[in-house]
Amino acid sequence: MWVGLAASVVVVAYNNLVNRWPPFHSSAYIPINLAFAGGMAAVVTRATAYSWGDLFGRFHPADVVLPVILVVVFAFAIFALVTSRHAHHIADRRVAGMDGRALAFYVLVRIPMGTALAEEVMFRGVMFAAG
Repeated sequence: MWVGLAASVVVVAYNNLVNRWPPFHSSAYIPINLAFAGGMAAVVTRATAYSWGDLFGRFHPADVVLPVILVVVFAFAIFALVTSRHAHHIADRRVAGMDGRALAFYVLVRIPMGTALAEEVMFRGVMFAAG
């Protein structure tokens, strides 16, 4: 229980401190988040009796087939919406000035790798095991 509480405090402090650090909002975003998530996972495995397999489960390649199919179907639906006459309903000012390459990097790399992967490691792996 104490490991989970300590890990929660560290994650909250990290998010509050690093979001105010200007280099975090540049190309350092992805490696910093992934390094922090990996470091927290390493610390929790050392502080508890859990192994990496306990934290993240056993992986089998067949486990990714359905999620990949769903992502592809969803991506086609989103691209159909974006190219339709209804695209103005989902316009976002945060990405209004981005060109195609910058937007593709933001949507396909920065968010999945820097945000989603790090959060999944922290909250589905580390926090469940530590709590």
